[in-house]
Amino acid sequence: MIIDSIKNFSKHNIDIDIEKLKYIEGKHKIESKQEIYAIGFTVDSKSEDELQFEAHQEYLDVHFVIEGEEYVYINDVKNMQSLQAYDSENDYELFKGEMRHKVYLNKNNFLILEQQDAHKTGISVSMNSAVKKIVLKIKI
Repeated sequence: MIIDSIKNFSKHNIDIDIEKLKYIEGKHKIESKQEIYAIGFTVDSKSEDELQFEAHQEYLDVHFVIEGEEYVYINDVKNMQSLQAYDSENDYELFKGEMRHKVYLNKNNFLILEQQDAHKTGISVSMNSAVKKIVLKIKI
């Protein structure tokens, strides 16, 4: 897991112009040396008990909040119990367990999640509200 200020994004060797991503909706392949997909969507934040942890094996996740704010709960998959076996077609496995790290995301920062990072996203900060975000999927 890496959490950083949006102004430091270029230091993380991800070949993409994040300013161009702010207006996308849906899933798009990004022109890059790396295999990258960008998924733009708006979701209503929820209480943490309404959501499940997930983790990926083929792609890294990079989360950007364009509008709104959310918490992301994270724990190592080794500390979690599998709820649903790994789905290789959609690259995810669902887990249950406890939060080890609580990350606050808004338009000023971003979060990189690796294979070992089970994560629960879209958690309300103070009340349920719309969160517009971009998730990059970067092939490992």
